[in-house]
Amino acid sequence: MKMLPTGTILLLIILSAACGQNVNTVDANTDRDSKVRRLHDSAFNAKTAGASPEIYINMQQETIDEMRRNGPSDMSVEVLSQMGYFLCRSGRYIEGLMLLQEATDSLRHAAPGLVDPQEEARLLGNTANLYSRIGLYKDALELNRQAIDKTTGSNSAISADLWRMRATTYEHLGQYDSMFHCLETAMEASGQIAEPKSAAISRVQVENQISHAIIEHPGLRPDDVAHAVKSLENNVGRRKSAATDSMLIGRGYFLSGSREKGLKIMKQALEFNRNKGFEDYQWALSILSESIIENELSPGSLKTYNESRRLTDTINQQRTADALLHADFKYRTSQLKNEKLLLETEKRYTRQHIFLWSVTATMVILALTLLTLRIINNKNRKLRENKRAIEQLLDSRIELNRQIELLNEKIKEQYIPSETLAAEQPDNRIFSIAILKREDEDRFRQLFSSVFPGLIERIRTRYPDMSPSAELIMMLIRLQKSNSEIAFALGIKRESVAKARYRLRSLFGLDKETDLNDFIKEL
Repeated sequence: MKMLPTGTILLLIILSAACGQNVNTVDANTDRDSKVRRLHDSAFNAKTAGASPEIYINMQQETIDEMRRNGPSDMSVEVLSQMGYFLCRSGRYIEGLMLLQEATDSLRHAAPGLVDPQEEARLLGNTANLYSRIGLYKDALELNRQAIDKTTGSNSAISADLWRMRATTYEHLGQYDSMFHCLETAMEASGQIAEPKSAAISRVQVENQISHAIIEHPGLRPDDVAHAVKSLENNVGRRKSAATDSMLIGRGYFLSGSREKGLKIMKQALEFNRNKGFEDYQWALSILSESIIENELSPGSLKTYNESRRLTDTINQQRTADALLHADFKYRTSQLKNEKLLLETEKRYTRQHIFLWSVTATMVILALTLLTLRIINNKNRKLRENKRAIEQLLDSRIELNRQIELLNEKIKEQYIPSETLAAEQPDNRIFSIAILKREDEDRFRQLFSSVFPGLIERIRTRYPDMSPSAELIMMLIRLQKSNSEIAFALGIKRESVAKARYRLRSLFGLDKETDLNDFIKEL
């Protein structure tokens, strides 16, 4: 009986020590997460304040190092997602993809309810934004929709940001009505944000994006360009990073007629964008180059413009291809690593011959997977090459005829008397528009058939009365070319394109409510 009190006391001492250790562990984890939170927020604030990518990426790397120092953290999804976003914004797509994939893995293994839905939405939104940047627009819109669903009923700034990202994807797709609809929805969402400061910041961001869209696509709302410039100028003082805004303010002045003032502002803004990172600098350079060629048609300005376009297109295409290839490789490597760990675990509980059979099966699957990937990659590479060949063929023809038309107008304005101009027919030209050659047409048809296999055969079966010229018009519409581009590509008048579209509508038997472009896309 005397042993009972002693045993009870020893038991209490052991339990107290264990509880104390757990409390110390909890306190240590709490302190660690508190430091991670401070570092994480500091990196975000540095990015918002306009710091260079190198600075806020290094700050976020310090956050990740601190988070990983003592094992898993409840902030893994949030920290990794933000780092992935930072890397992608600075043009480091491969590294960004790896971090976003790791964040997704952390989300998948997190306990239910542990991750804040807002942070889950932010991860989905950042991944969707990346997909949009590398051309996976369908996947981007789907992920963005999932992210928006996560924020339904919330009053945080992330909802407005998601709608702004969605608008950007539609802008890449050329669906400008949907783009402005999303921006209007983002404006409504910014009015529902609970925090006044966040609401004001979000509203300024949406207003700026609307102004950006108007200035970058002046043909959509030409009467609103001046208002867009004024809006950006009013908001410059409310944002610490205004390099993008300054570039578009200069472009807006240029479009409004103040060309010298606009060019001066754009040249100054170009240097600010250079410091923001590669992606922003390439964008700013393309805006300035386009303005220079519009301001002065000369061999030097044309060369600068064309070199800028070729450089930007080449770099973007290579960057996208590399990002997709490395992301796919990284994902599959991760899957194989998980399979290997699973096999090693099974080895401890199964006989040797079962393990060997499993390894053999895995190697066969790996070989088949690699073979399949190689076939798919070769097919996709060939498809991309054919698409680029079509665009290069059409772009060269369109650019040639556009320059010929500009040159005709320039010569008429400078060297032909106004009374002679008035007496001439509207379609008189000093230099003739270049007609699409037979060999170019044959090559175009071959490339088109490889990109859209079976389409021409189906159309000829369903509409045997369609002429070869109508087929060409239909093929260019399927490639989403505008009437002006079609006219330049084929060397015909815009009125002829309009008549050809009317004849196509009659041939297809379309009513007034059916859009010709959408109908051809569904053939």
